[in-house]
Amino acid sequence: MKKIIIFSFMVSLLSFVACDPINDRDQMTGSITADQIVASVTVEKLNGKNVNKINFTCSSPINCQWTNGVLTKAGANGDMIMFTTGKQVVTLTGMCGDGTIIKKEFEVTVDDMHYEVAPEYALFCGTGEKTWTWDDTANAGWGNGGYKGNTTPGWWAVSVDAIEEQATAKGHPGEGKGATMKFVLNGLKVIKSTGNVGTFTFDMTKKTLDDGGAVWAIGKLYTKKSAILFPVICNDWVDTNTFDILKLTEDKLYLSVPKSGTTGAWGEATFWCFKAVN
Repeated sequence: MKKIIIFSFMVSLLSFVACDPINDRDQMTGSITADQIVASVTVEKLNGKNVNKINFTCSSPINCQWTNGVLTKAGANGDMIMFTTGKQVVTLTGMCGDGTIIKKEFEVTVDDMHYEVAPEYALFCGTGEKTWTWDDTANAGWGNGGYKGNTTPGWWAVSVDAIEEQATAKGHPGEGKGATMKFVLNGLKVIKSTGNVGTFTFDMTKKTLDDGGAVWAIGKLYTKKSAILFPVICNDWVDTNTFDILKLTEDKLYLSVPKSGTTGAWGEATFWCFKAVN
């Protein structure tokens, strides 16, 4: 019985070693330099204009990963939607057979947005970058209120002038009145005026309904590295990186997060009210 088990194990091991689905080892040996990469990126044309789709190809013996700062795709050949017009860069990152990592950039120009892109990218980032600050036209910039009920602070409503005191006390000095956060399409970055750099993504399918079945939150915003100004939950006093999106227009961004343990309507939640900087 022991011999049968050992024989079966050896057969399985040899089968695993013989299978190499990633690349051809005869081709993936040694390394090349970035200057030696044989690759191209072309922009699709319609009616004489460059539209927002690129095609990429690479014939060099490397494993390829391509990115336009928003999307990332692996493979020697393929295509990719672009998210804005104007000049922009597509980056090829290659891994050589000996593990060496090399990069090459390709500049492209997009004239027309022919292919559909989620409108939220433009709402967050404008044509590439967009700056937000506290909304001094709202009843308050930050504070708490009723989950699935309020859409701005309804209980403890902290004015924009008073946010800095709270932010400093909770470890976020300089994130009160006058502070800004810039949403950048390339890399999906959020850059605060304090110098902190985070990242963001969103999912507009993640809606939250109130107890009557109406849409209260239109989607979810996911961040990293405390990207949002003063991202602290009232009475939990901890940073958060996930938010319900209550409003997202060209000039308003309102967010909310329930306090820990809150599930039903009118439990406690924290609210953030931002406006676009003109």
